[in-house]
Amino acid sequence: MGTDLDEVGSDASATPHKDRSTGLLVFGVLEILLGFVAVLMVPLMVLGQVMAARMGQGEFNVRLVVPAAVFYGGAAVIFVWLGIGSIRARRWARALVLVVGWSWLAMGVVGSVLFLFIMPQLLSEGPPGGEPLPETARQVGLVVGLGFVLVLFVAVPAVLVGFFQSRHVKATCEARDPGPSWTDACPLPVLVLSFWLMVGAFSLLTLPLSSNSVLPCFGILLSGIPGGVVCGILATLWIVSAVAAYRLKPVGWWIPLVCVLVLGSSAVVTFGRVDLAELYRTMGYTAQQIELMQNYRFLHGSPMWWWSVGWTLLALTYLLAIKRYFRRPRSSEPTLVEPALPLTPVPSLPEHPPLAHPTPAVELPAVATGPSAPGEEPSPSPAPASRPGVD
Repeated sequence: MGTDLDEVGSDASATPHKDRSTGLLVFGVLEILLGFVAVLMVPLMVLGQVMAARMGQGEFNVRLVVPAAVFYGGAAVIFVWLGIGSIRARRWARALVLVVGWSWLAMGVVGSVLFLFIMPQLLSEGPPGGEPLPETARQVGLVVGLGFVLVLFVAVPAVLVGFFQSRHVKATCEARDPGPSWTDACPLPVLVLSFWLMVGAFSLLTLPLSSNSVLPCFGILLSGIPGGVVCGILATLWIVSAVAAYRLKPVGWWIPLVCVLVLGSSAVVTFGRVDLAELYRTMGYTAQQIELMQNYRFLHGSPMWWWSVGWTLLALTYLLAIKRYFRRPRSSEPTLVEPALPLTPVPSLPEHPPLAHPTPAVELPAVATGPSAPGEEPSPSPAPASRPGVD
């Protein structure tokens, strides 16, 4: 994701930059238009199901519409929200546009590869019960379909990423929105993880309505109440993990890692034993719908097994790539230091200033010490030593 990985919390507004407010306005309007297009996809999906039912391709199944309605409805809300934030040059809007743009681009690249693998087989087989299309029609359909996929799922997100990745856009948003944003504390790769954990959690909550809560479980298919309970537990874990990942707590990385390992291995084991017909039957599809889907040869074999292996490896690779953001800071062990005994200060004696003029010595008179022998004069006692400075 470019240099943004190392710019978390940096301030680019202080460096010279070009004002991209006009570009933010234009892209904000385009994002709002994408939101309205996503809203229009919901009635188109319903209309497609109604027309398919009238053409004898099975009854109208609400469960097929629920996942699409949730996906496109959520996409509409996100794009309109991001469009308003882009027009206002909000820092969080730029970060989330990059999260959505990179995710959109990655899915577009994978979807383009799958399109090149699946679409030629669909065009060569033709509609169920009908004649195959002519060679020219197949080529035109492949070129038009591939062009649509490349423009909508590769070119559009690439343009979004290229614009919002610019340092000038980053500096413009930071200049117009100088306050710290809630996205500044989380690196973009970790923000991607947190975003998709939230999306996955809410998707799990829709499984009871869309697919009878079907989940692979090491060789069997859980459904109904047991599957719904597992979906609720997984959704709760992913919401907790999303919040912890945003806060860069290691548990926000370990929970997704364990879930990928367990769910991935469970899917690989299950879809190695269970075919698509049993999966669709457990999900609530009618016998006529299952028969129509079995007419397509690309669904034969083990496509779900390969899909499970692919997404498990991609998820593990991404988690290992962002592990460095969840390392705990090394804290030095505290060193025990014995407290030193307090030293009591010893008062110093005052110093007398020297005398300017020395006092002369005083001679004391001799004092008799005792009686003398008869005829002798009393002997005077020796005079004491003179002491200077005594008056």
